[in-house]
Amino acid sequence: MPDILLVEDKDSLRRVLFLTLETAGYTVTEAADARAALNEIARPPHELLLTDLRMPNGLGLDDLHAARADVEVPVLVMTAFPSIDEAVHDFMQKPVDSNHLLLLVELALEQASQN
Repeated sequence: MPDILLVEDKDSLRRVLFLTLETAGYTVTEAADARAALNEIARPPHELLLTDLRMPNGLGLDDLHAARADVEVPVLVMTAFPSIDEAVHDFMQKPVDSNHLLLLVELALEQASQN
């Protein structure tokens, strides 16, 4: 059965997720923080990374890209935010278009001043 690397800092939630995945027949390796996750990502044969988006000293997207440079593994991200819209005003993909940047800056500042 595929091995899943589960990264979650909250013990109780990590335990529930572990049991859910294990009961479904998956092999699960746990990591409670970003450092442990980065160490584990380097050790095959993880076939999926299931990680919390926000953790203390969290696993950033840059860390994920660097860790996955040699090993291609799908990533599923969990978050307490129902949507990215609740976490940020907006986001841009690089390279950034100057006009789009200025528009988003204006909109974000306008929205912040109304709150």
